[in-house]
Amino acid sequence: MRHALNIITSACNILNAIGGMIFFFSLFQFYIPIYYLPVSIHDIQKQSKLKNTLTRSKVSGYASKKDERSVLKSMLKRAEKSKSVCKFTISQNRHVNNTLNDVQLKPGGIVDAIRQWIHSTNEQHNVCRLPPAKSCNTKAYTIIIMAHNTDRFKKLGIALKEVFFKWKGATEIVLVWNAPRTDLLKKSTNTTDNSYSIIKDMLQWNVNPTHPFRIFYSFEHGLTNNLLNRYHPSIAPINEMLIYFDDDGPFYTTSKLIIKSGIELWKRNSNIQIGNYGRRVAFTDERITTQLDNVLEKTVQQAITNDMKQNKDNFVPFCRNDNDGEYEYTDSKADFGSHIILPTGSIIHRNYLCFIWHPAFDDEARQFVSEHITKPDDMFVSLLIAHLSDRGPKLYPRKKYVGYIKGLNKSNTINEVSTNHRRLLWENTEGWFQARTDAANSLMRYFGSIPPPSVGWCVGSPYLFHNGSRYECSVDYPKMEMLPWMNDWGPSYHQCPKKKWKKNNSQVETQHR
Repeated sequence: MRHALNIITSACNILNAIGGMIFFFSLFQFYIPIYYLPVSIHDIQKQSKLKNTLTRSKVSGYASKKDERSVLKSMLKRAEKSKSVCKFTISQNRHVNNTLNDVQLKPGGIVDAIRQWIHSTNEQHNVCRLPPAKSCNTKAYTIIIMAHNTDRFKKLGIALKEVFFKWKGATEIVLVWNAPRTDLLKKSTNTTDNSYSIIKDMLQWNVNPTHPFRIFYSFEHGLTNNLLNRYHPSIAPINEMLIYFDDDGPFYTTSKLIIKSGIELWKRNSNIQIGNYGRRVAFTDERITTQLDNVLEKTVQQAITNDMKQNKDNFVPFCRNDNDGEYEYTDSKADFGSHIILPTGSIIHRNYLCFIWHPAFDDEARQFVSEHITKPDDMFVSLLIAHLSDRGPKLYPRKKYVGYIKGLNKSNTINEVSTNHRRLLWENTEGWFQARTDAANSLMRYFGSIPPPSVGWCVGSPYLFHNGSRYECSVDYPKMEMLPWMNDWGPSYHQCPKKKWKKNNSQVETQHR
């Protein structure tokens, strides 16, 4: 009898121990921060067919300031503040601008969009999350290029073989194909087509599991021909760092050292958009220009002192009755004051794909991008990331053309390239530049405020100067030893310290104003 009781007692002790362990691990799992859980875009998004919606899975447990509900509520609070300042009278329906015969967004419309999503989802529903402020240990990256026809494939093929395939960090290169797969298959058998050879190569690379190149067929994922497809989560990039290029380049700006400087800048600022083609929107209202100047001054000083603190007061309300800003299309060396970053050479974190295709922006913002004559995906992405991160973009320098790759470069002046750049849809369309201005104003009013402007590469270096009216960099095309985040004398270098650059490593010529 006593032996039986001992056995029962021992069994109970074992069960209690197991129960305690289960309870302990349950608590441990609950308190694991969300950024340690395996809920990356790559994990969440399976390569299933989607129809302009994001397949979302439920994540329970820890919620931080970086999760989607907290982030969207922060955006909502800012928009409501701007709304109270401007005293918006928001119309219930989107209206058409008769002058441009194009769609418009309602001012402050982000308020209703976020409220509707919050009220329609469970409090525990958190999938998207902001990226970390720094990603020092990231080495590999995914290059994403988008095309819907093969007109530029000969040039693209040269860029792939002579540039991208030679970058050791480019462990994945994705061509987002916005057309039927059959279009490529037909071209690959047409020997009279001047792109025949590279298309055939692409199709072979795509089926080779060891090759970094692959093709994402948008239509087979339920998508239409949309510029935002390059940001779709179902691409499922394997790397956190995403570098974008248009299929028409310009590819000679992709100097290995220059793109390396962009990558190092992104590592120190992985929660914002990094780029080298910025575009300003020039405002004339005294209230807006004064506040933007103050914000830029504050942002520059923060960068000089390496202050990483996010300041949510850096957004300037943009009201219905304010004068429109003018989109500056021509290249103006917009290191400072840019709000829009063009896709070529831009770098973002993979986590932003989830937000770009978030359901809250489905009915209005993304529909606006799809329907507007200029298809302003670049504007939407830049403004959205700024509002999500509470920070404006940062720019790394461009490379002045000093070499030649046969078949890739036709011009040796930066001005000729930049004035022909970002005309993906423009074919002498009347009123095109005004339409871009219209799109920028409509999107900024939709968000309710103007985000902090960009700061140039020279902040924190001896090459920063103020010309009496605005900040500029005294050197147009700097060498690597001039970039503050690339050298140990720079204030941002020590966020992610690395080896110093030797002077003979730079192939970019210095040009003082």
